[in-house]
Amino acid sequence: MNLGPQSVQSLLVSQFGNSPIEGDASYALVLSLMCGLVQFAMGVFRLGFLVNYISYPVLESFTTASVIIVAYGQVPSWLGLTGMPRPFLSQVYWTFRRIPEVRLWDFLLGLLSMIVIFLMQKMTTTTCLRPKFTSKLGRAVKYTVWLCSISRMVVVVLIGIVIAYVFHLYGYEPFSLTKNIPPGLPPFRPPSFSVSDGNTTYTAKDIFEKMAAGVIFAPIISYISVIAIAKNFARKGNYKVDKDQELIALGLANVAGSFLSAFPITGTFSGSAVNYQSGARSPLNGLVVGILGVLVLLFLTPVFYYIPNASLSSVIIMSVVDMINFGIVIKLWNVKKIDLIPWLVTFVLCLAEGIEYGIIFGIALSICILIFPVSRPKVLTENVTKSKMSVKSCPESEYAVLVIQQGLAFPSVDYFVDSVVNLVFEGEKSCTYKSVILDFVHVPSLDFSIAQGLEELTHYFKDMEITLILCRVRPSVQRVITRCGIKHFNVARDVEEAIEMLPKNRPKEGTEKEKSNGVVCAISTSTGSTEIDSFDTNHFDCSLSDVSGDSCNL
Repeated sequence: MNLGPQSVQSLLVSQFGNSPIEGDASYALVLSLMCGLVQFAMGVFRLGFLVNYISYPVLESFTTASVIIVAYGQVPSWLGLTGMPRPFLSQVYWTFRRIPEVRLWDFLLGLLSMIVIFLMQKMTTTTCLRPKFTSKLGRAVKYTVWLCSISRMVVVVLIGIVIAYVFHLYGYEPFSLTKNIPPGLPPFRPPSFSVSDGNTTYTAKDIFEKMAAGVIFAPIISYISVIAIAKNFARKGNYKVDKDQELIALGLANVAGSFLSAFPITGTFSGSAVNYQSGARSPLNGLVVGILGVLVLLFLTPVFYYIPNASLSSVIIMSVVDMINFGIVIKLWNVKKIDLIPWLVTFVLCLAEGIEYGIIFGIALSICILIFPVSRPKVLTENVTKSKMSVKSCPESEYAVLVIQQGLAFPSVDYFVDSVVNLVFEGEKSCTYKSVILDFVHVPSLDFSIAQGLEELTHYFKDMEITLILCRVRPSVQRVITRCGIKHFNVARDVEEAIEMLPKNRPKEGTEKEKSNGVVCAISTSTGSTEIDSFDTNHFDCSLSDVSGDSCNL
């Protein structure tokens, strides 16, 4: 995989690492160092899984919005306009307002460059341009076409340099040029945490205040790009990706880069694709690319003087435009419409307020959508009740079977208790059921809050003289119930056994039989003891279980 500057990462650097001093890179270098340290720490402590909480709609929306900001940010340079504001909406407004100031030669060169890039991109996909040559000359032509296609950005820049240099020879300068770029390698030194501009000094506190959330978002977005690219090529090469190892490697690269005047880097898809298509299969490729980069910095920087800004802008625009993905909106609409909400919120806030606000609110909203169903158990049979519990009851019987349709966690404790009570009473003041069976087959575990809610439910049913039986309780759930000391209920293996455990011939109110009195007693056995919650003086029917699991009926 190829590491280097990337459009979205560059936008983050311009947002959080932009120095108030013209031409100063101190803020970007400190950001690079902090990105490396954060990524290295995440890798050491194996925190790579945290990025899984950024949903795909939020990530796609953030990427699309960032690409639009990056691409449109090159429009003023393409048109030869300078002094434009940085916010996206302000930039759009002032671009249209200053259309009369557009430099025609810059506009034409940029437009021509984009057309050339587009046509060269189609060279490898157009059938007439890639015939099946068999001769050496034919294969050479085919390889040349392929090489020009993957090097189209470099070709366009070289064409722009030649055109600008020819005009310069005749004494004309119709284009806005890059001009001087310092030659040679940057010195090896740590980033500066203090920078001065005349009488004004910006300290480390000022630098970190400027970065703010960028210290978190820049390393995470960088890591997401690396993992996405690594997984893509891992599928092609049939190998696995160690997320934490990638974090450590990326962190060390950013830390080392900060000592060599490099801003935060990430994986580049286009560079990695060229490497893969060229046959690169080992890290040795990175060494070769690095050596070539050093040679360029040492000997070719004078050539960069004649690079037209319009050519560079067209290269950046055409490089990122393929990353815009509005097709996901249709997919989200067809699959799950609620996922459109975080996508839309992220997209709008990124463009209107800034990418940091878009990603923060997008992640928060997607987590809320993830958590909300946890507090609301699902519906099984809506025709019986509108509650989020399903009920299976027989009209002539005096019991109800309530099936909890999903796991229970602390956000659902109040809803769980209220749902059970509402189902049993069915909106009336008096209860028609004398027994309630709770089916825990879909509940894998309990936390302390749910256990307390269950204890509240058992006490409530005891006061209302309603028998409560839990069935199909998993061992992990039963351990929590036992350790919390919850009483006043029975446990059955399944619904059928629970029904068999229901009180028989229960006396009704108003009959000649006296109402039974309940007492609590404990019976000890040779293997342990158990507590019987109720003892009917007129009718004795209970189950006794010792700690070994043996049971008997009295």
